[in-house]
Amino acid sequence: MASTILITILTLLIAFTTYLFKRLFPVPLPAIPHDVASVHRPFGEAPRVKSLGQRTHETSAAVVAQCRKLSSPLVQFLITSLPGTAPVLILDNPREVEDILLRRNKEFDQSTLTTQLFSKILPNATLAQLTTPQLKAQKRL
Repeated sequence: MASTILITILTLLIAFTTYLFKRLFPVPLPAIPHDVASVHRPFGEAPRVKSLGQRTHETSAAVVAQCRKLSSPLVQFLITSLPGTAPVLILDNPREVEDILLRRNKEFDQSTLTTQLFSKILPNATLAQLTTPQLKAQKRL
């Protein structure tokens, strides 16, 4: 009886540890260029970006280098600072960025990362909420 319980607990512990370990590895979005090697590293490109940022005192150099390395105006940055977070998309085309910011901003909602960060500090602030009927009512008020 005790050995059955011990085996069950051990099996559950191994399954849970495996699940957590797999969540450390980023999952890329299909059809968007990304660094293939970062898929096989825990936390993706976060350690590389951190070390480059400490050496150069700016993290934007890593972003520009990624776009140049993959020769694409749209790349995904596989940084999993929080397990299970989606990749960060980087658009390196000034015309498209201008079009999105000036004309098509209604098509895009708040970033979930932004809402997660600000919801702990300012739970009812506009920055901490996705676009919902409650937020629209709050803005009208």
